[in-house]
Amino acid sequence: MKPWFIKRFSQGIAGEFARKIETMLAVQKQDGVFRCPVLITPSIHVCIHEILGCTYVDARRHLFLGSKALELIMFSFDQLNPDKGQDISCFDLETGSRNFVHKARDIMISDIKNPPSLTELSRMVGVNKTTLNQCFRKVYGVTVFNFLRTFRLEESKRLLQAGNRSVMEVAFEVGYAQQKTFSKEFKKYFGDTPSTFTRNYRQDTGNKRAKRLRRPF
Repeated sequence: MKPWFIKRFSQGIAGEFARKIETMLAVQKQDGVFRCPVLITPSIHVCIHEILGCTYVDARRHLFLGSKALELIMFSFDQLNPDKGQDISCFDLETGSRNFVHKARDIMISDIKNPPSLTELSRMVGVNKTTLNQCFRKVYGVTVFNFLRTFRLEESKRLLQAGNRSVMEVAFEVGYAQQKTFSKEFKKYFGDTPSTFTRNYRQDTGNKRAKRLRRPF
């Protein structure tokens, strides 16, 4: 990232975090680009997965990818922020107060086969379940349950596209006890049953490969 962008993005940040950013920006880079190593957390992994799986086109694609790029920057800054984890109101979204919401998401997606209940999850992040659900909806636009459901279905789509698992295996891997329930939820979300989706995906992939092979050199 260019230093001018980081300076603009970090406007309004105060305290030790701001001083840390200024110190890093003061280090001259040969190519003039700011770099900072970060750990690939579950949140970052999901964001990258959403970028790679983007199906939008035209202006919507540009907006979607731009928003995800900013989300990656936010997750990266979280790892650099020494003040992260302070007890701040979850509705003051400009002060980095979404920490326990992101923590709840990370806990859920780290084990989608056996996620904790809402009561257990709220206890793990230190708030009551009503507060967790309200703040989760404010940050992500959906309830905790609907977020988990969507994540499971998106992950099942990726596994089916990989082509090395049966529908039943995928259903169990993403946390569905019964294949029938999984197929019903998958069709409701994607418009096709898992079997139809897999068949169409393989056929479409095969057609694209054949077209590439027929291209003249």
